[in-house]
Amino acid sequence: MNGKVTVGRCLARVGALCAAAMLLVATGCNLGLSAIPPVNVNINRVAAELLAEYDSNKNGALSRSELAAMPPLAECLSRCRRNANDEITEDELRATLKRIFDPRTAVVSASCVVRRNGQPFAGAEVRFVPLPVFKNALPVGSGVTDVNGYAMIAASAKDLPSAAPNVALMTPGLYLVEVTHPSVQIPEKYNRQTVLGKEISTETVYGGRLAVDLKL
Repeated sequence: MNGKVTVGRCLARVGALCAAAMLLVATGCNLGLSAIPPVNVNINRVAAELLAEYDSNKNGALSRSELAAMPPLAECLSRCRRNANDEITEDELRATLKRIFDPRTAVVSASCVVRRNGQPFAGAEVRFVPLPVFKNALPVGSGVTDVNGYAMIAASAKDLPSAAPNVALMTPGLYLVEVTHPSVQIPEKYNRQTVLGKEISTETVYGGRLAVDLKL
């Protein structure tokens, strides 16, 4: 089983590298800024909206208990630095969003692995749905897992910049993750009422952090 998973990871990495190479061809190595425009996100507005909705004590920061109201958001922001009070400040929110929405990276190749009780889950349908605060800015992405549990998550061509190459690509951002299967019943906490959330960025895509573990 470990051999199969390793092969799957290698294939996913090869796919990511191929997509990266195609992006270089599409944008040109010596053209300065990318020819593919980045997503237009008002970082200050998003940070303010997240605080307005989840900062229940209105102290200008998000505690673990406040984030517990939205598990996918808590997971998405799990890599944020916390202050001495174990809270995520508005400044850190903005810094995190600036890192994710790096203007040098408009699209990425995103591979997600899904495991069912620790084992690769083949045939699962995976959807990446933007957090509500990004509803009108980010696309929905989807993919189906292979025998090794890997799915290439891709937005539809109409939702990507016209200059993007014709390969499976996604826009960086914060997403809810929904997992269903045509023949296996999946609890609603993994789809309709999902508790799953992921950051798609150059760091998570190429760092192998897009993994979903289902306990069934």
